[in-house]
Amino acid sequence: MKQLELDRGERLGLLCGVIALIFVIFLAVYIPLGPKKQFDRAYARVVSLTNDIASAKVDKSVIEEQLASEEALKKQLESRSQNFDLFSFMNRLLKEQNILARATVENTRAARNQAENEVMVDVQMNGVSLAEVVNLLHTVYASENLVRMFKMEIRPMARDEGLHCEMTFMTVRV
Repeated sequence: MKQLELDRGERLGLLCGVIALIFVIFLAVYIPLGPKKQFDRAYARVVSLTNDIASAKVDKSVIEEQLASEEALKKQLESRSQNFDLFSFMNRLLKEQNILARATVENTRAARNQAENEVMVDVQMNGVSLAEVVNLLHTVYASENLVRMFKMEIRPMARDEGLHCEMTFMTVRV
């Protein structure tokens, strides 16, 4: 077998080619195992932290909105008369709406697992029209006294005598 005889330039070129081939194989193996893997991990961490920051910003804005709402409610409670009585308030509204003769108003006690600072009043009305109920609710909610309806049951009375309506109103005690 005849050996290839190469001159010095060809041998140098061949040696450079072999070194370049070894270098390319080394990079093909090293990059996915080393820097690429570290880059992928770092990139995933950056994406995760970016999502965490966005979530924290959303949480912050929600908390700020809740605080602003609580401050507004606190100011509204502070502006309410110190001797506000839900029972008297509901009696006065029923009288203004000309419903008091067909209604009963009772204080509700802590039978409904209510908090200590909550006050509830039951209102039962017989023979009222839907318009009277709606007007009463508009008047209650239009007042700046933070009175809210807790429960409402409404059904027709026998022989078209109007509606029977049971409502429970609540507010907080300062």
